[in-house]
Amino acid sequence: MLIQLITSGIALGSIYALIALALVLIFKGAQLLNLAQGELVTIAAYFSLAILTQVQIPYLLVILPALVLAGIFALLVERIVIRPLIGSEEWPILLATWGVSITIRGMIGLIWGHEPRPLPSPFTSSHLRLGPYALSAQEVVIILTSLLMLTFFYLFFTRTKSGLAMQVVADNATGASLCGISVSRINALTWMTSGMVAAVAGITISPIFFLHVDMGFELLLSAFSAAVLGGFGSIIGAIVGGYLLGIIQTVSGGYMPAAIKSSVPFVILILVLIFRPTGIFGKAIVEKK
Repeated sequence: MLIQLITSGIALGSIYALIALALVLIFKGAQLLNLAQGELVTIAAYFSLAILTQVQIPYLLVILPALVLAGIFALLVERIVIRPLIGSEEWPILLATWGVSITIRGMIGLIWGHEPRPLPSPFTSSHLRLGPYALSAQEVVIILTSLLMLTFFYLFFTRTKSGLAMQVVADNATGASLCGISVSRINALTWMTSGMVAAVAGITISPIFFLHVDMGFELLLSAFSAAVLGGFGSIIGAIVGGYLLGIIQTVSGGYMPAAIKSSVPFVILILVLIFRPTGIFGKAIVEKK
């Protein structure tokens, strides 16, 4: 039972890691906490549902068009809502992302309704047997897809000019601008990237968690806790925090009442804020007076 719980925890942690990564990317690039990140997960999942319903292509092939649509949607949010507010104080931009979150939820309810809907996947009813253990095929798909996505972004950030430029802008936007890097273009690329990461999370988790309007918001709360656990602002911290939180939450839920499982991320968030506010990989910022 423990092996199966850990496997399920790794699968759930993969989703938390992807969403936490998207949160950290935008935070580092634009110094902005994107409260609409969860809704980017939800809208991407509904995009994939629409494609599967209308075109009827295999489940795994829907990832590519859904990635493109999610990236374009995130870019539109950045261009229409965020870009005009650049230079403003933090609160107006933060509230703008919250407004985007509410708007997307309303739009989803208007188009697809508020009833939970399944995302068809041939893997939900299949299991892989490893000796005495039966592992959910969909959870294996989540783990493998997430690892491929994380590997892709590692190579993108370390081997491409755009990826390196994103890191430079994240570290020092003013210095990057003086070096000739278009901060505006990099911010747009960062938003597109966060939308695509959200798409992978939404498409792979939806066959297990039925699609519903508030799905992304619930995942966002846990992903935020994972990012804080790893050290908010640290890319590696977001990934490690996501996997740790997923395993802790799933294993604790297997041995304790089910009601406790949903509260685990918030308990961990409170403990981290009390005993190690910088998280595992975060660094304390010392301000000179």
